[in-house]
Amino acid sequence: MIVDEKHSGDASTLPGPSREPLSDHKIPGCSHRKMDLVYVVFFLIHIPATIFLDLQAIYPAWLIPAPVKFLSDLYMTMTNDPVVGSVGGYFGPDVQQQFLWLRCFMWTEALFQLPTFFYGAYNLYHNLNSPKLYPLLVAYGASTAMTTLPCLAVLLTTPSVGSIVSEGSRTVIRGVNHSGVLLKPGLTTSQRMLLLGSYIPFFVIPLVIAIDMALRLRKLSAASWKKRVGKWE
Repeated sequence: MIVDEKHSGDASTLPGPSREPLSDHKIPGCSHRKMDLVYVVFFLIHIPATIFLDLQAIYPAWLIPAPVKFLSDLYMTMTNDPVVGSVGGYFGPDVQQQFLWLRCFMWTEALFQLPTFFYGAYNLYHNLNSPKLYPLLVAYGASTAMTTLPCLAVLLTTPSVGSIVSEGSRTVIRGVNHSGVLLKPGLTTSQRMLLLGSYIPFFVIPLVIAIDMALRLRKLSAASWKKRVGKWE
């Protein structure tokens, strides 16, 4: 039996489909998937902000270490954030009571959003579990955008520092406590701009994530349907 020399040798030289090992077909790195990279960085940034600042209002007092509490106090001294300050009790129990709706949002952030940050960052970085990941991120993005929107409304409607405000039959001017935090919610122009600049990305990026993942799901669904139709033909 005569064997053609050009077809002899290792099986990898045989004509036909490529027989490269499966390990050679590498998934493109996250750096080549620009939007996924943005989402991963966003999730990773969001994790410490959620754990050390956002969720302090629902932690038991004994669970908050002094350095973490100092971080919150420093943040409030700098920004007088009416959202974090109100739900955290910085403006007194009466104001805190009015922000029970935000406490509900924080439980959603703790029980749903925080685990999603870890799961989403890992799977987006490694390009894994797309059929399971995309619906989760649609739900995350839509819920987060909708819960951030009322917070933006609070920032936009909070009175300016020093403005005269009517409280029932009394007229008061907002004062400042010993820590430099306002006794009532109020913002300077620079504080309002700073807060809007930090809150708006946490509205826009989750909304973009929800839309992007919904479009990806649509493509997956269309491809799956086309494959099924192909089998029937």
